[in-house]
Amino acid sequence: MVPSKKTTLVNTCLRKSKKRNINKNCPELCWCRFFPALPTMPILDYTGKRVVVTGGADGIGYEMSSLFAEQGGEVFILDLNAAAAAEKAAALRAKGYKAHGIECNVTKEASVKAAFEEIAQTGRVDVLCNNAGIGHVGNIFGTEVADVERVMVSVTSFIMYVCLYNVVIVMCAVIASFAVCRLSM
Repeated sequence: MVPSKKTTLVNTCLRKSKKRNINKNCPELCWCRFFPALPTMPILDYTGKRVVVTGGADGIGYEMSSLFAEQGGEVFILDLNAAAAAEKAAALRAKGYKAHGIECNVTKEASVKAAFEEIAQTGRVDVLCNNAGIGHVGNIFGTEVADVERVMVSVTSFIMYVCLYNVVIVMCAVIASFAVCRLSM
């Protein structure tokens, strides 16, 4: 069975089943049914680590926030939607994890600086996951080169630079080690 465009695959067993074969309890449209031979990724221990995820209140960003929290990290969910960031952080806290929701518009340097200054008041940042970005809806026939440049070069590079710059400047006095994960491209 191959999923149609209108079908959403459920990503349940990748995190809950240690074996990568088909899990009989998984929904009909689970990743394990389409990719049973995928290698298992080791779980990392983020206990005591402080993780910032931009665009962390929705989609891939929230999944990353959840995984970092499940692996022991204290997660800072930065998102343009303040209510969603607070709601998702509260949901993680309800599960017993350390999470904070902070409003942040990553296209505005002042907003990024304010967010990292707020985080710095409580300690360092160990991991910065630059997930936030913008998209363009369209097909190859309706997409202009300017659209691609805006999404891929201008805004994405700006977001990467502004977040990294501010975390280093604001945190330079307390950083011991640091990792950057760039997902948007």
